[in-house]
Amino acid sequence: MVLIDQWKTWFTFVTGTVSHWFCDISLNTAIFLITI
Repeated sequence: MVLIDQWKTWFTFVTGTVSHWFCDISLNTAIFLITI
């Protein structure tokens, strides 16, 4: 059970980090395209 809980915590952390990273890239790309 502990292993499953750790996996869920890790998975949630990774998913949140990746989605945040993609948001940053999309935002930076949009700003870059607008300023050109």
